[in-house]
Amino acid sequence: MALIEFVGPSGERVERLTSHDTRTIEVRGRLYHRAPVQSFAVRTLRDVDQQDRVLAGYYREECQKGSRFRSKFSKAQIKRIWETPLED
Repeated sequence: MALIEFVGPSGERVERLTSHDTRTIEVRGRLYHRAPVQSFAVRTLRDVDQQDRVLAGYYREECQKGSRFRSKFSKAQIKRIWETPLED
């Protein structure tokens, strides 16, 4: 079963839980046709933590700029920050 959007004769839209291969439905004597999919998104279940996002950002910058990439922080500063426990 899937939640599918249908369009009526005058443009009104309804959503119904139907099988994925349903093309038309009848609601109160009116025929509704399946609406085209306008967008579709998939989200990951795993929440990416801040460290992974920062490392991915550095990697992306290095790939884009190559040898021209220059960080504002030294390797020692970055290492010190990652090794410092967060305060509650």
